[in-house]
Amino acid sequence: MLTLDDLDHFSSPAMAHLFAPATRQPDADTLARLTRIVACLGFCRDVASDELAEGGLLVARRALRSALRGQQRGRRMPADELKKVLEGLLLAVGDQPWRAGEAPDAAEERHAVEAEIQNAADSLITEDSVDLALLGALARGEFEILPSSNLMALVETLGRFSGAAAIDVDLAIDDAGPVQLVRVHLLVESGFWRWTAKEGSCMSRNGDAAVFLPPDDAVVKALLTGLALRSGRAITFWADAVGARDASIEAQPA
Repeated sequence: MLTLDDLDHFSSPAMAHLFAPATRQPDADTLARLTRIVACLGFCRDVASDELAEGGLLVARRALRSALRGQQRGRRMPADELKKVLEGLLLAVGDQPWRAGEAPDAAEERHAVEAEIQNAADSLITEDSVDLALLGALARGEFEILPSSNLMALVETLGRFSGAAAIDVDLAIDDAGPVQLVRVHLLVESGFWRWTAKEGSCMSRNGDAAVFLPPDDAVVKALLTGLALRSGRAITFWADAVGARDASIEAQPA
């Protein structure tokens, strides 16, 4: 990361020779600083000027003020218009509001499942969980289901009176710091009307050691509620679309 100390270090005219053709091997500190500067310049090279920190924040502030004033003045934004504003805000601060290559119909199925999980977690917020912080993030909607999830075992249970499947649900959890990555391994008993978890389910946060989850854990129940949307057809449609895209990419010649 480029630091203010790096900039101060090289702001002195006495450092100008460092950017001239090299006549000797630079010391380790100088080499490290130069490497950081080159890396930062390389990163910023392809970012539009108005998406860099200063310009991006100005764009974000303007859009937020416009949306807030509309709400304050009784002009309620249509859902599609508000969605575009929020997408623009994310772009302005250098974040992507959508996933590259995720088809709109597949994204809609994922969003529907995530909405079910959020609603269920909100209704379960007072119940016990091994990871109350995760339960809270689910209830606030501060999560996304990741393409690395392994869900296709559910396909075998669709339309059956009963069945069993071992699946992995990978989640990106928003946090005050870096995004947290959570994998929840579920042993699922499925049926036409109800899905339940079996003993042996567990979860891991950021690759740490797995923690066992009781079948009646609130996080488990919230996830199962979302995955069972339309008897599992919503999430398996999305998982199938993700798998088909990955297979297509792997099949492309190098």
